[in-house]
Amino acid sequence: MKLAVASPFTVVRTDSPHWGLAAKACREQILGIPANIGFLYVTEGFGENLSSILTFLRGTTSIRHWVGAVVPGFCGAESSENGVSLMVGMLPEGAFRCFEGADPAASCADLGALSSCFGLLYGNAQTASMAELVASAGKTFGDLAGGLVSSGPQVRSEILSGVAMASAIPVLTGITQGCTPIGRSRVVTAAQDGIVMGLDDRPAVEVLKEDAGDLIARSLKRAAGYIHIGLPTMAGASDTSYMVRELIGIDPRRGWLAVAGRPAVGEPLQFVCRDPNTARAGLARMLEDLSQRCRGRAIRAAFYTASIGHMFGAAGEETAMIDAVLGKIPLIGCLSRGEIFKGRVFGQAAGLSLLLEPGS
Repeated sequence: MKLAVASPFTVVRTDSPHWGLAAKACREQILGIPANIGFLYVTEGFGENLSSILTFLRGTTSIRHWVGAVVPGFCGAESSENGVSLMVGMLPEGAFRCFEGADPAASCADLGALSSCFGLLYGNAQTASMAELVASAGKTFGDLAGGLVSSGPQVRSEILSGVAMASAIPVLTGITQGCTPIGRSRVVTAAQDGIVMGLDDRPAVEVLKEDAGDLIARSLKRAAGYIHIGLPTMAGASDTSYMVRELIGIDPRRGWLAVAGRPAVGEPLQFVCRDPNTARAGLARMLEDLSQRCRGRAIRAAFYTASIGHMFGAAGEETAMIDAVLGKIPLIGCLSRGEIFKGRVFGQAAGLSLLLEPGS
C-alpha cells in the first residue's frame, strides 16, 4: 500500500562543473521553504569545496543546522563527480541535536534518555577504529543508521558526525544485504590475516565447491561477484544475522580463500550468493516490512544508504522500488563504503530510515 505524506521535507539536486553554480542552483530551489535543518551531500569532485558550499548556504538561507558529508555518489542516479544534493525541512525545536567527534553522547546529553533516541551517523571510511566507534554509538542510541563516507571533510567533523533525534520524532529503520545463504554454516579451522585455509578441517576451496554446486565447482571464476562470505554475528536466520564480506581471491592449488575481513579460527563462516535478482528480492522484503511497520503513518522524509557495489543493476532501480511500495516520498540517498545499522558496520548492504510525522 502507498502511504500518505504530510509536512514533507524538500529534496533538490544539481550537477555542475563549478561548486558555486551548483550551490546557487540548489539554494534557489529551497528559498522560502520553512526549514531549520538541512542534510547536505556533495560528491568527491566538490570534496575540497564542502566548507565553501556550507558557508554559502548558511549565509544565504535561514537554516543554521546542517548535517552531511562528501560521498562516493548519489543513490538512484548515474555517477557524477560534481554534484550537490540537499534535503531541508522542519524538526521540532529542542528534539534534535547535531553532533561531531568521537563521542556523540557528549553533544546530545541534554536530549534526555539517549537510549530512546535515533542517531543518523556519518563516519570517515579511512578511520581505523570506526567499527569500535560505531559499536559505542550503537550502545548509546536506541537506534542507529547511516554510512561510511569518503575520506576528507564532513559537514561537522572528519571522524564522526550526524544528528540525534529524540523519541518525539518517530523513525523506522531497515537494512538488507540482498543475499541468500547457500550450504550450511561452517567453522573456520585454519586462517591467518584474511586468508581462510581450512573450513571444518577441510581445504576451504573444497568446501566452497561443495556448497556452491557444480556450476562453481567446474569454473571457480564464476564465483567472482556472485559468491560472498557471510560472517555470522548472532544466532538466527535473519538478513542481519551475518555480515557480508567480499570473496577477493581463490587459490585452487593450495585450497585457500582470501576474504575481505579477518575470520578467526573457531568462528563460523557462511557462503552466500548475490545477483541483481536476489538483491531486489531482499530490498522488496525490507520495504514491505517497513510499510507494515508504518501502519499508515505519514512519512516526512527518508534517508537511504547503499553500497558502492551496485547491488541492484541499473541506476535508479532501487529508488523506483521504494516509490512503488512507499509512494513518492522525499528521499536523500548516498553511496557508501560501509552501511551503519544498530551499532554494526555492514560491508555490502542497503539501509533505509523513515522519518514519520510527529505525533502520528
